[in-house]
Amino acid sequence: VQIVMWPLGEPRKKMEEDWAKMRTSQEEFDRVARAQANPSLATSAGHIKPITKHLNAQNPVVEERAFKLQVGEVSEVIQTAEGFLAMKLHEVIPPVAEVK
Repeated sequence: VQIVMWPLGEPRKKMEEDWAKMRTSQEEFDRVARAQANPSLATSAGHIKPITKHLNAQNPVVEERAFKLQVGEVSEVIQTAEGFLAMKLHEVIPPVAEVK
């Protein structure tokens, strides 16, 4: 999963412009991700660890939406307590059949 976060108070027009660009190509998504305000997300171009299901999700809405995405799809802009975010799914990691 790759995400872009906009802080609370970010002009809505900027979010909408970024979101529209991010949906056009992977290169544009990467460009917007590297320019985002969060320095740790910008450094990784928005790449985060896989989102797991049912493991104390920090934000159940984000978890729910992440699991509805198709590979290559960019989500709508989602509001969280920290700000707004959009995410792109790159791959689905199948669950481990037997966990010891």
